[in-house]
Amino acid sequence: MKDKALFAIHHDDNQAGVYGIGADQGMYYKLLDRHRPPGSEWLPNKTGWLGMGGAFDSIPSAAVKGLQFRNVVSVDVFGLGLDDQMYQASLAGGEFPLVWPPKVSGWSGIGGVFDGSFDVRGVESGVAAASELIAGLGTDNQPYLKAFTSSDGTLFNSTDWVPVGGILIYEPAIANGVKPSTYEVFGIGTDRQMYMLQVDVSSGSVVAGQWIGIGGCFNSPPVLAQWSSGRVDIFCLGSDNSMYHRARENGAWVNPSWEFLNGVFDSAPAVVSWNPDRLDIFGLGTDDQMYHSAWAGSQWLPWEPIGGSFNSAPVAVSLAPSTLDVFALGKSNDVQHKAWDGSQWLPSQNGWESLGGVFIIPRATRLPSQLDFNWPISFSDGTPLGGSVHVTLFADGRSRYSGYIHDSGFPSYALSVASAVIDRMNRAYTFFNTGHVWGTDLPGSRDFTWMVDSPPNSSLRDNWSDIFACGGPKFGVELQPDPFPPGGLSMW
Repeated sequence: MKDKALFAIHHDDNQAGVYGIGADQGMYYKLLDRHRPPGSEWLPNKTGWLGMGGAFDSIPSAAVKGLQFRNVVSVDVFGLGLDDQMYQASLAGGEFPLVWPPKVSGWSGIGGVFDGSFDVRGVESGVAAASELIAGLGTDNQPYLKAFTSSDGTLFNSTDWVPVGGILIYEPAIANGVKPSTYEVFGIGTDRQMYMLQVDVSSGSVVAGQWIGIGGCFNSPPVLAQWSSGRVDIFCLGSDNSMYHRARENGAWVNPSWEFLNGVFDSAPAVVSWNPDRLDIFGLGTDDQMYHSAWAGSQWLPWEPIGGSFNSAPVAVSLAPSTLDVFALGKSNDVQHKAWDGSQWLPSQNGWESLGGVFIIPRATRLPSQLDFNWPISFSDGTPLGGSVHVTLFADGRSRYSGYIHDSGFPSYALSVASAVIDRMNRAYTFFNTGHVWGTDLPGSRDFTWMVDSPPNSSLRDNWSDIFACGGPKFGVELQPDPFPPGGLSMW
């Protein structure tokens, strides 16, 4: 599955910025300015890029910051440094459109330690109270949130990084909520289901609800588009690598379940809206060519090939109604671009133009480095045994098998305890141990406690991603006490 390498953001009705990480790991920026005459709309020029410095190991992100006092209008740019801390810089130009060259601030560390890509969502532009929310995954794959808020329309204050629970396997995505300074965060859990978290920063602090499962089984991070403050459309690749869609409007689901949109893809999609009731979707097919579809108000248009051959997932922006700009890394890791001008694809139906540069594809979000499984031991027939069995799996192929069983009754038992974790390809990783517990009939310990560390298993290491199965991996325990009725107890 190909990851994103670029970030593009709509500045105003005729400007957009494109950001990427160069071969030297510095941040680079290009401005598309359609206020300028055709042929001169790329700044610094068609194949040139403005170096912003720094050294980064993630896909960049950015948000437009606009308040009632227009002299603080700027674009905030974010990236993870080589130390995995988040860094921030600004492109300032006073009123939009940004003037060239923009004033570029130095990079400032804003804390945290992160494990992959992240998302930023800003602000209610033009109002006195505004906010900006950043969501990233810590090294424990738990989401952490930071908010920048303003109460007087001039200065922004930031919160500390706030852990909000849960474990995600891909970077989260953020949508603006129905009310000012509220957000909805979407992410994929270890069971590959989509989850949603509602966040309110209107008080100047991060107030988060509980993660709510919203179904599905997915192989890519969520991608969002919004054509109004009360509407969010969510797209993701399912376990079959086809496209799926669901929408919320004014806090309620438009469709009760995930909508199948066909296709088979090798990248997460890029989605953009140029008007209410219009959505355009782009994704790489298994042939690495770009494909396009759209919601045209009453129906989804068929997927169409639009050419090219790419190393990275696409990004897209719309600067005005009926216009589109799409970007991705070509096979030489230069930036390739294609535009829709309202009536035709430019430079042609299947053609793309090079915008120069040599860019890297930063590392994607890492999967969690360990998974834990726990099973409580109890018997419904009154057998006086209790406790728990625990399995920990590690991404490097190691495992730990531990447990505790207590005999609270008269008879003593010889015990056989078998456990298995089964991944989404039906591979079984099995664990076994034996021991004794003593009742009041014989002298000895009533407790059997064990912890067994196993060396790396190459199958577990090489197939780690398959542990994250739809609905979660299967985990079961079989306990055989002796004496005991034939068959023992199987707990799956």
